[in-house]
Amino acid sequence: MLADDSGLEVDALGWAPGVHSAYYAGKFATRAERDPANNAKLLKALEGVPDAQRTARFVCVRCIARPDGTILAESRGTFDGVIGHAPRGANGPKSPCRYTAPAS
Repeated sequence: MLADDSGLEVDALGWAPGVHSAYYAGKFATRAERDPANNAKLLKALEGVPDAQRTARFVCVRCIARPDGTILAESRGTFDGVIGHAPRGANGPKSPCRYTAPAS
């Protein structure tokens, strides 16, 4: 069995929305409804949070297991960044629309 999940972890929000990123603002019928609602909720939650505290990361985890639950392999990848102050682009809170990599 192969399982995977991903989400956006925002430090100032106690690592929320995490695996609930896709439905952070609730369950809507379509992604076209979800994405703007998720983005608005994320920005609202970060109102007044200084730039230095808007750190976040996109996380993806995968696991391969036998039907009996024995884990054969696990992997976790992250992409660190900072949440911006205004909408940019498209495709929900897990995309670059509000997530920009820090300057190196």
